[in-house]
Amino acid sequence: MSWLLDTLVWTGVLIAAVLLIRRPVARQFGAKAAYALWFLPLLRLALPPIVLPAWLAPAPPVAETMPASVAVAAVPMVSEPVASAAAFDWSALIGALWLAGAVGYIVLRLASYIRLRRELFRDARTVGQTGSIRLIETPATRSPLAFGVFSKVIALPHISVGAKSGSRA
Repeated sequence: MSWLLDTLVWTGVLIAAVLLIRRPVARQFGAKAAYALWFLPLLRLALPPIVLPAWLAPAPPVAETMPASVAVAAVPMVSEPVASAAAFDWSALIGALWLAGAVGYIVLRLASYIRLRRELFRDARTVGQTGSIRLIETPATRSPLAFGVFSKVIALPHISVGAKSGSRA
């Protein structure tokens, strides 16, 4: 379970790094390179944990040996409570809290999107379609608004026919 916590922590670090460097990268290399940076955290989530080959792994700590007479003298005479074999797994709790927060966030965002979509479509009328993108005119927005992943829509503000554009009294 520690691999899950490790993956989530390092993915978060990569997301923070992308947020910090995306604008300078966009200025230097263009928008495509800045958007391509988002594949770094995605790859970290998708790839399995990296295990070093045995020859690159750090050497295990060497336990110092004591003579038998010293080892017997070092044993305490009072019996101490033995640590529970089933120690509490904090990484499972942290992972569960993270997952609950992620699911809660997604549910709230989805509910907000559904409310926005209902509000925009309430008094809307379709004014055209360009490919798979539907154009609607609605009084619920004051500026053009694009939304939808699967059902793409551009909501345009309602324009009253009697208004003169560009003239001042």
